[in-house]
Amino acid sequence: MSKSDLNILMLEDEQFDAELNKAQLMLLEEYDCHITLVTDRASYLEALENSSPDIILSDYNLPQYNGLEALHDLKKRKPLIPFIFVTGTLSEEIAAGTIKAGAWDYVVKDRLFRLPLAVRSVLKLKDERLAAAQAEEKVKRLLAAIEQSSAQIVVSNENDIIEYVNHKFTEVTGLTPEEAVGKKISILASDDLNLGRL
Repeated sequence: MSKSDLNILMLEDEQFDAELNKAQLMLLEEYDCHITLVTDRASYLEALENSSPDIILSDYNLPQYNGLEALHDLKKRKPLIPFIFVTGTLSEEIAAGTIKAGAWDYVVKDRLFRLPLAVRSVLKLKDERLAAAQAEEKVKRLLAAIEQSSAQIVVSNENDIIEYVNHKFTEVTGLTPEEAVGKKISILASDDLNLGRL
């Protein structure tokens, strides 16, 4: 079985804890893990700038820089990289706060056996989010093309209710999107509309 490369950026200031994390990551048999260990903000930001990690593992408490700050720094730069807290015991309130702040998961150190499962889970979620972002981008491009089209375009649902009209439709009919959307498509047959006007 061929392995996929997995580039992991680990923000951890305790060497012993870093080694424990690495031992768990080696249990990911489907991946060839390449781990970059950083211990402070400067090296973390440099690694973000100069590499493309597939996933980030971070301790919650660090002497000069905490995990939440690392998460915020990541979200400003590369929001679709999964971020997992691997840390000592967290209260439920703090754990919920990390997820609310944008962490993809967290693993407490006394349950480190969960780390491989968490990594697999967030990588699957990353694939889903990337697919959704790509689909959203395609929709945006399609809508831009429809808006710039020289043809009148009207989209209706199965009940013949208008859901969308493009700019050319508005230009030709004189109906604004607010006036057309939500109406029956039969309004287009009205004698009051000068549909042949260019």
